[in-house]
Amino acid sequence: MARRLVAATACAAGAVCLLGATMQSAAAVPPLLTPGTSAYSAAGDTGTATLNANLQLSGSLGGLLGGLIDPIISQDLNPLVNALRGSANGAVSAAFGSASGLNAATDPSQSQVATAPAAFPNDTLPAPCVATGAQPCYAAASASANAAPLASVSLGALNGYVEQVQKAADASNPVFARANASNPQVSVLPLITSLVPARPSATNPLVSAGLVSAKATCPNDGAVGATRPATPPSINETLSTVNVLGGLVTFGVLDGTVTTLKVNGVSYQINGPTNSGIPELGSVTVAGLTIAPYGNSVIVSIPLTVNQVLTGLGLPSSVISALTGFSPTSSVTMKLIVGPNSALTSTSASAWGLGIGVDLTGDLSFNVLDLVTARVHIPSGIGGGNFGNVLDLRLAYAACQSGVNLPATTKAIPPALV
Repeated sequence: MARRLVAATACAAGAVCLLGATMQSAAAVPPLLTPGTSAYSAAGDTGTATLNANLQLSGSLGGLLGGLIDPIISQDLNPLVNALRGSANGAVSAAFGSASGLNAATDPSQSQVATAPAAFPNDTLPAPCVATGAQPCYAAASASANAAPLASVSLGALNGYVEQVQKAADASNPVFARANASNPQVSVLPLITSLVPARPSATNPLVSAGLVSAKATCPNDGAVGATRPATPPSINETLSTVNVLGGLVTFGVLDGTVTTLKVNGVSYQINGPTNSGIPELGSVTVAGLTIAPYGNSVIVSIPLTVNQVLTGLGLPSSVISALTGFSPTSSVTMKLIVGPNSALTSTSASAWGLGIGVDLTGDLSFNVLDLVTARVHIPSGIGGGNFGNVLDLRLAYAACQSGVNLPATTKAIPPALV
């Protein structure tokens, strides 16, 4: 406790928040961070998928008809296609990820801490983190990201840090990352005032929650370069009540597992000896929406009308008016994937306390002057480690790696996680 208090006093006075650096003495200098270990914590991380719509034309094309069709393509269809390219991930990453001050990464030249933290989630986050950007810890009273018109995200108090515990306190000599984020509010296509007409309460923010926590731990009790350490990496997440679509779906997370799951007020129990997944849910339809399990998360499928898509993308009224005049049809579905997630290998771990994936997929079709059928196709972004093409947010993100040689540079993000 005395060591923590010394660090807190120094950092509060403006010193860089390097745990252990202010706690050394001439009599006892803790050893440096073990080579081959690294950890990274951030308020949030993202996937890589993006909206990538394309326009397909069929029917009477070319010749004299080009003078009629080409202006419509240029003035009305192309703006729609362009609005369906890109994602909110860039704005989110800039606000919460490695490009922001809300992250911490190990410094191979720093000293380790002497004592092991309390068991997750009751471990105490370092008191010295009083300002953003302090390494290897960070803290902020709030943060937000605006990626209009696709999505916006706001967080309350958040913090995180990375450490390595000495062998004297923990024989596995672990390096770990820890992250907290409170009161997340996630809005999607907020220009749509009535996303689910049959359920008026399903308004933005579509997802909200209480406290989100995650930890990734990589022991370092094996030789550098070994296939695996003697003790395998581990992850954990906790999450107080999540509300999806105005309470249509609610759940919590304990020890990385979805608990107290309710859909439209009906409870579903976790099954199996390891309490993994949510198989009892099956597939439930409520107010035209489909709710089903997706790994250790819940996926909600929401059909969107043509007008909802056009309005939600923030297109000019003149474009919306022109496109709605071409007998449009829609098979577009918005999918929300909400829940904790993680990835484990023999030498690395990553975990996020709350993931919110938003995906648009399907087709918008237009009958242009009874001459051409214009089809705007939106491929899904779910797959390959991604959870959506509109937004793939991973809140309270923690990652670590062991058994790999790292250069002696500062703020080393685990290379397997770059």
